[in-house]
Amino acid sequence: GLVWVTQDGGPAVWGIEERSGKISRRFSLAGDSGTGIAYGNGSLWLARAPGIVRVDPSSGRIVGRIATPGQPGATRWLVFADGALWMVRADNGLVVKVDPETNRVVRETQLHGFASDLAVHGALVWVSIVPDGVAYKLTENDLSVQGSNAVGPDPERISPGGGYLWIANTAARTLTRLALATGTKTALPARSEPTAVAYRDGLVWTGAGPQPVPLPPIAGQELRISTPTQNFDTDPAHAGGPTSVQYLYATCANLLDYPDSAGRDGTQLRPEIAAAM
Repeated sequence: GLVWVTQDGGPAVWGIEERSGKISRRFSLAGDSGTGIAYGNGSLWLARAPGIVRVDPSSGRIVGRIATPGQPGATRWLVFADGALWMVRADNGLVVKVDPETNRVVRETQLHGFASDLAVHGALVWVSIVPDGVAYKLTENDLSVQGSNAVGPDPERISPGGGYLWIANTAARTLTRLALATGTKTALPARSEPTAVAYRDGLVWTGAGPQPVPLPPIAGQELRISTPTQNFDTDPAHAGGPTSVQYLYATCANLLDYPDSAGRDGTQLRPEIAAAM
């Protein structure tokens, strides 16, 4: 069998031999790429603007397109299970069911963001939501919401199996085990931050990121900023989005800046570093 992976933010797709680890298939797809990828019904399914594309894995040729709302990066999770393709948008929690025979959306349900993962098991669709620390359960048939379970803080990835839903609580450095029959929750502390979790053949697999080396103490003032995630870039050349701009404004000097003054004076752009140039 093959393990299929996509290039992060790029057009490349690789098929890797499961036993040898060798790359045996490779091709590129045009269009803005998302992160969702799944295999099922003899096809690869990938998030590509303006929706999802169906690809022949032997040739890399696009054989179908499915229109879904939103940007390509929002279609973060794709899962093929029980004869259907399932999708969730990370930003607003839109859950979609696609019929692979017609390449059409047949059901959809709106939850809310940020949806961190999607899993299908036992006639239920599970969707984890990071800010709330919960996992919603929906029916496969019509995607109606059947309830939700508290699964611990920062539930980044989920995987059902062995009568449980397994959750990687990354920031909490914990794996959580949720009993599907009773809803009983058990937290299993980890030494590092678990970034993934997968159940297979009676074993639970997880990957963990190393902890950063603590910074040495400083002599001056220290500013601590609370963030919901650790995904931000403080390099002004690459940082993007309003959150990164706020970090840079709070922690860095700028060529130009607005003075910390009330009234009209605070609206006048003035040189900061540029004053010494």
